[in-house]
Amino acid sequence: MSIYVGDIGARIEIELINEDDEPIKVEKVIEAYILYKKPNGQKGSWKAELDVLANKIYYLTKKGDLSVKGLYEVQPKVHYKDGADEWTGRGEVKTFLVEEGI
Repeated sequence: MSIYVGDIGARIEIELINEDDEPIKVEKVIEAYILYKKPNGQKGSWKAELDVLANKIYYLTKKGDLSVKGLYEVQPKVHYKDGADEWTGRGEVKTFLVEEGI
């Protein structure tokens, strides 16, 4: 699915993977954000939701989120707790393309 400048409700999703390349249990995430960098260099963050069935975090874009065409960089930032195992940090940077419509 293509994403276009101005899209509202586009689902930006990230699977959380640990250092052993194994999925992190999303239901153990306490708080999650998706950090972004737009093609023009503007940075910010979106509060992410949890999709336990797909084991991903996601954000549905709002007006103004996808204001620039080009390659966006996104990075998960989560607070995770599973029993005595607790971690807060960032995951791997991913990219997605936002295109200009006709």
